[in-house]
Amino acid sequence: MTRYIAQRLMLLPLLLVVYSFVIFVLIQAPPGDFLTTYVATLAASGSSITAEQIQALRHDYGLDQPFLVQYFDWLKNLLRGDLGLSLEYQRPNADLIMEQLGLTLALALFSFVLTWAIAIPAGIYSATHPRSLLDYLFTVINYVGVATPNFMLALVLMWVAFAYFDI
Repeated sequence: MTRYIAQRLMLLPLLLVVYSFVIFVLIQAPPGDFLTTYVATLAASGSSITAEQIQALRHDYGLDQPFLVQYFDWLKNLLRGDLGLSLEYQRPNADLIMEQLGLTLALALFSFVLTWAIAIPAGIYSATHPRSLLDYLFTVINYVGVATPNFMLALVLMWVAFAYFDI
């Protein structure tokens, strides 16, 4: 068992590189890049940017480099912990992530505790009262909960929060 775990752990870095390459390819697949979108947004808002400024930004962000050079630069920066600069907020992405990380962890912990606080008593009741009406109700609720995609539930909850609570 220890050998199996060690083999899997040794395979992990290779898989991370392969997955990161696939993700990078998928991000780069659509035509254009963020700079093109940024220039279009500036043009739509009435601001203008010169061709020289566009070329300077393209060079600063490494968009004038070949695909593999862009990937290895991205990977090198990622390994150093440099997640880049947010073009929208003009701040480091790591700072933006850290601002929201505490709230995200609190929400995840709360949902974990809430899930177990409901699931354990429901499971105990269902085990001690098989084929009762409440057992069937818990089973149906469980099936609906498992079958509902998370994004769909999130959309419904967002709509409820907006429609009824003005959030």
